[in-house]
Amino acid sequence: MISIILPNLNTDLKFLNSRIQSILDQTRRDWECIVIDGFSENGSWEFLCEAGKHDARFRLYQKPKRGIYNAWNEGIKLATGTYVYIATSDDTMKPDFLDKMVSVLINHPSWDFAHCCLE
Repeated sequence: MISIILPNLNTDLKFLNSRIQSILDQTRRDWECIVIDGFSENGSWEFLCEAGKHDARFRLYQKPKRGIYNAWNEGIKLATGTYVYIATSDDTMKPDFLDKMVSVLINHPSWDFAHCCLE
């Protein structure tokens, strides 16, 4: 399983909507999405809660606002997957992204991480 760590703090909803849809559109289905929200005030927390109601793979938490790196670490502590992907809340990924990244790691067991080009 892949644990997707998704920090959020007042992300613009037009970007957040695209991000959530790109997670839901993944061809690889064995993921969990751990949302770490810093008590957003722009409706993004409510948006994420609504999205999470429709898919049990979403786990949502509000944590004190202590910066992005703290949010990553909080998410990693909660992760149950074999692999961890740290997602930005205002970006997207192609539907086969998780498949490709996991495939690379499986084919190179001595590697600790994989990275790809961004558009």
